[in-house]
Amino acid sequence: MFAGQIPLTEKVLRTVIVYALIAVLFRLTGKRGLASMNTFDVIVIFLLFNVVQNDVIGNDTSLTGGLIGAVTLVTVNAAVDRLIASSTTAARIFDGRATTVISDGHAIDGALRRLGLRRSELDLAVRAFKMATTSRRSAARPLNPVASSC
Repeated sequence: MFAGQIPLTEKVLRTVIVYALIAVLFRLTGKRGLASMNTFDVIVIFLLFNVVQNDVIGNDTSLTGGLIGAVTLVTVNAAVDRLIASSTTAARIFDGRATTVISDGHAIDGALRRLGLRRSELDLAVRAFKMATTSRRSAARPLNPVASSC
């Protein structure tokens, strides 16, 4: 229950490496937020959790091993959040830049393609922001990669 098979430093290092890899993968795959995930995105997330579980804690199924992994993940995430809050460079690297998706009342198809968004997802986001259609809005704020639902 409490006996660990992997040294503490290795558990922490493994967890940090997996966290960094997943953060990079999510950053490279686009600006989609949790609110706009479809069923297939959720399936990928669940499978990803299962795939990397052993990479984080290895063969150590002890309570201590799991707790060390959990504490490390929360600590690294809090450190990254604080870094992003205190550094505009870090915020740009981790969060990306805002992208304008509506201009002069029309969706910018190239921007939607680069973001991996369908027109229906944009329309849903527009309705969520209390705009009836994209044509009733002449200009939209750029799509924030973190705070938006897309």
